[in-house]
Amino acid sequence: MFFLDALWTALQPIINLETGEIIGHEALIRGPEGTSWALPQKIIGSAARVHRERELEMRCRHLAFSAGRERLPRGQTLFLNVDLQHLDLPLVPDSAPKPPGQVAIEISEQHEIIRNVRALETLHVWRSEGHLIVQDDFGVGYASLGSILAIKPDMIKVDKFLVTDIDQDRDRRAAISTVVKLARDLGAAVVAEGVETIGELRALQDCGIQYAQGYLLGRPERQAKTGTVTVVGQRTNRPPED
Repeated sequence: MFFLDALWTALQPIINLETGEIIGHEALIRGPEGTSWALPQKIIGSAARVHRERELEMRCRHLAFSAGRERLPRGQTLFLNVDLQHLDLPLVPDSAPKPPGQVAIEISEQHEIIRNVRALETLHVWRSEGHLIVQDDFGVGYASLGSILAIKPDMIKVDKFLVTDIDQDRDRRAAISTVVKLARDLGAAVVAEGVETIGELRALQDCGIQYAQGYLLGRPERQAKTGTVTVVGQRTNRPPED
């Protein structure tokens, strides 16, 4: 897989909607700009075809931790996507520099976790080491109330499927409000993903969402953002994200 050495990490900010403060950045893998390898779907699909998913996973973790060490402002959290199919791999590659701030481990619900005893034990170990546990993509795939009870996440990331056009969809607002109440009862924070319009943002705030991520608030870029964010902008065409 010749392009492994050409991969790089983009950083997308996550915002506290009450203060505008940037609490951290999610690390998103990217290939060479201007090529068909620029977005993660192509990278992941290519690795799967040549059975080099484990190598790609380790490379992604190494790049993410390196980006966190070199580019994240002190005090911000690094949000790291982890594939639970590779639980035997070390969370931090041997040569990867650890970021100075906290690490939040995002668990995607592409695979069922409720009955995965080994995965749940690994999450317990990571939490005991001081990492935050984030349930990613809530609202699609295997994400469910059962998985929240099993994972006991510190944060729940609501998938963009529930966020898109929420200001025009009463059912989506009801769903988000339910997630916010559930999270509050369980002591977890909620992050809304894929926020693209001011209308969506205001609707999410009305539902009680405290944190958000999306093109309206900041695109994935090489450099991390600092300070606070002012909400401006219009709807954009959103390419796929990790």
